[in-house]
Amino acid sequence: MVSGTGIASIYQFFRDTNPREESAAMAEIYQIWSYEIGKKEKTVDLAAEVSKAALAGGDFLCEQTMNLFVSAYGAEAGNLALKILPYGGIYVAGGIAPKILQLLQQGAFLKAFCNKGRMRPLLEKIPVHVILDPKVGLIGAALTAVKEK
Repeated sequence: MVSGTGIASIYQFFRDTNPREESAAMAEIYQIWSYEIGKKEKTVDLAAEVSKAALAGGDFLCEQTMNLFVSAYGAEAGNLALKILPYGGIYVAGGIAPKILQLLQQGAFLKAFCNKGRMRPLLEKIPVHVILDPKVGLIGAALTAVKEK
């Protein structure tokens, strides 16, 4: 759920449960996206379009989608933090985080991150950082490959 396909799935759920709330612009995007499922060449990335519309504001379903996504992202990051206790901090990386930084900073991410009952005080001490370079994983892999030669 905490991925681009997760954003599309959440949007589909909200769209199916609130069909009258879908904007005309998103209805058109969704129709194209649905038509292109399974095709090699795609012209629409539903997750990206939902994210953009949520950041721009004014699209209820997209905002609902991204609110749920950001909360789930924060909750999962908090789960990971409890497993590994990274006192130096959690580093959120990947292609989505830098693009939705504004949404991550609005508070739902950290609220869900820390919402772990009696473990809250521990999680509140763990810094959370967002890596802005979406290619950091590839860079790390390349550095590892060079070192192993």
